[in-house]
Amino acid sequence: MIDFLKKSSGVIDTYLYVGMKQNNREEFRVIGKRLPEEIVNLRIRRAREKAKAQGRAPKKIDKELMSWVIMITNIEKEQADVDMLLDIYRLRWQIELLFKCWKSYGKIDHVKSAGIDYLNCLLYGRLIITLLINTVYSELYFKYKTEENREISMLMIYSTIGSKLKEICLNFIPKKENLEIIYEILVSLGRSCKREKRKRQTTEGKLMSYSLPPTIW
Repeated sequence: MIDFLKKSSGVIDTYLYVGMKQNNREEFRVIGKRLPEEIVNLRIRRAREKAKAQGRAPKKIDKELMSWVIMITNIEKEQADVDMLLDIYRLRWQIELLFKCWKSYGKIDHVKSAGIDYLNCLLYGRLIITLLINTVYSELYFKYKTEENREISMLMIYSTIGSKLKEICLNFIPKKENLEIIYEILVSLGRSCKREKRKRQTTEGKLMSYSLPPTIW
C-alpha cells in the first residue's frame, strides 16, 4: 500500500475488485489525492499526541496514509473526475449547516405534547416553511453570484426570515397578486444577507462551477 501511494503522482484513480471468482466479482473505484504539506503536518502532530496519550507509537503506514484523502465510490470516471468528487464530498458540512438551520430557525425539534394529528400538521408546516426558505436562498444565491459575483449566507437568510416570518406573511397576504413587490422584497432580503468577497472559492462556488445546485435538498 505504501509503495503504491509513493509511486502515484499525487492523484489516485483506479478500479479494484472484490471476490475470487470471475463471475462473482464486485468492481469499485478508488480515488485519492495527496494533501498539502501543512495539513499533513497537522494530522501527524495530532496522531502523535493521540498515540502518546495511549502509550504507543504511530505506525509507519499511518503516517503515509495521513498524507492522503482516499475514497471509494461507484461513480464512473466519465461522470466525474477526482477533483469534482472531492469537492462534492466536502458538502457534508453543508448538510450539517442545513440541519442546523432547520433546528435553530425552523425549530423542527421543538414540539409540545399533543395528539398525532396536531403533531403531523406542525411538523409538515415547519418542513414546508424550511423548504420555502431554502428555495428563496437558492434563487437569491444564484442571482447575486451570477450578477455580482457575491455569495449569500444561508445562516443569515434563515435568521432574517425566521425573525420576521410573521411580518413577511402578513405583508404578503394583501399583495399576493403583485409578484413584482414580492420579488423586490426578496431581492432586498438577499442584499442584506450578502457575504463579504473572499479570495478563496467556497464550496457553493465550486458546486456552481460544476453546474450543481448550491443546496442539497
